[in-house]
Amino acid sequence: LQKVLRRAEDKTREKVGLDVGVWVESFNPLVPASAGYTVSVGEDADVQGESEAEKMFRIRYRLPAGAQNGSAIPQVRGPQLDTINLVCRVINLEGSSSEANTELAYELKSQFEASPKFGEGVVMGATKREQGNGTTLTLSYQIKLKRPLKF
Repeated sequence: LQKVLRRAEDKTREKVGLDVGVWVESFNPLVPASAGYTVSVGEDADVQGESEAEKMFRIRYRLPAGAQNGSAIPQVRGPQLDTINLVCRVINLEGSSSEANTELAYELKSQFEASPKFGEGVVMGATKREQGNGTTLTLSYQIKLKRPLKF
């Protein structure tokens, strides 16, 4: 995962000529209920409500309510883990270059798809500007593992 993020940073830096920063904010594997394991929700997560962007993402990709924050774990065929919901935080480059944020989001998606660990068909979700000074954005991805973990 670190290599994917670093390659996306490097390639975007070459294309737009600006320093780029990407880091993982949340890593939520979709563990099947039949595996007998659960994913706990962090203390700072809001399990009661979801933002408008999360709601739109869930509706668009037909995810069950709460799938973004781990409170509802969807069923998958057989006891295996094959999907991860990943939220990355990036430095907002909008003030320096109008296309830099979009370039980074798509570069990150293509690096996931090119990785030997992750499969094709990475789903890119909502981009959300942070409140306050707006120096960062969050990018949501749903990635598939090429070799699912079997339980």
